[in-house]
Amino acid sequence: MQSDLPIVPAQPLLQPQKIVERRMVKKGNTTSTQFLILWKNLPLTEATWEDAEEFEWRFPPFHLEDKVDFMDGALSRTEGKKAQTSKGETETGF
Repeated sequence: MQSDLPIVPAQPLLQPQKIVERRMVKKGNTTSTQFLILWKNLPLTEATWEDAEEFEWRFPPFHLEDKVDFMDGALSRTEGKKAQTSKGETETGF
């Protein structure tokens, strides 16, 4: 029996390699944590900001303690600074 469905090549699933940075983003009256994720087999320029809660739900076996890139004892290069994002959110470094 032959199927008429086209064969679609498998797309590689993104797998996290390391958390490069961490930031707090204010959305309305709440604040949430985001991680800058370096994905396996992709350059740093392709790293993406992901909501921490969703990231931890999607990748439960990913051990955060082993994968955070500490920079001079801080989790973020923007320690103590605030910045406005293009969406009007306020982000705060640690």
